[in-house]
Amino acid sequence: MNQIDRSKGSATLVGTFSENQFFAAGLCSVIDSFEGFEAYRMNESAVIRPDCSVIVVDMNTRLHTDSEYYSGHFFQQPDVKVLVLSCADHIYNEVRSQHLGASGHLSRNCDPGTLHRALLSIRFTGSFFPLLHQHSGPQHAGSYLISQAEISMLRLFCTEQTEEEISRSSGFSAAIVAGYRQVLFDKLRVSSREALILTAYRIGLLPPLRNNAEQKI
Repeated sequence: MNQIDRSKGSATLVGTFSENQFFAAGLCSVIDSFEGFEAYRMNESAVIRPDCSVIVVDMNTRLHTDSEYYSGHFFQQPDVKVLVLSCADHIYNEVRSQHLGASGHLSRNCDPGTLHRALLSIRFTGSFFPLLHQHSGPQHAGSYLISQAEISMLRLFCTEQTEEEISRSSGFSAAIVAGYRQVLFDKLRVSSREALILTAYRIGLLPPLRNNAEQKI
């Protein structure tokens, strides 16, 4: 039985939250046009209705600075899945959303068809991370001979931190950070940090994406 069946009637109830109430209202209008979905606009207190199954969160402006609050409020609700909208459709944004506990990530400027596809994917498979899933695969990390220290540095490279920021947070000099980066590039046969992230997920060096269809947020 599909995990999402707490919807009103036969429709999946979707809450929309954005600082921009016009944007949230527009999202509601678009989602209401999808067969099998019903939307409501959440107010500033972000109250989640008990029959709500999915929340579409516009993760921009002030929400970035309040991410600790919102990760606790939105991303830890049992049986409620979160689709994050952000200004950039980029691998770093997908990684950040996935680590926060979201069930999916989408560009804020996506077309209605893509939004519909994302909601369907979350309803039936539990997640929607198109860039990460596109590069997932069955290869194994063991053949790449990556040390534990390199894994630790890899996790830092898979954030939005610059190398200078990684140097400060890790306590390593800029030269050592650059050396780790080049070693990882050479071992994984890539030439950019974006390719490094995609390859790390694909071969299993980073934790696999949760199957949100099988476990709760």
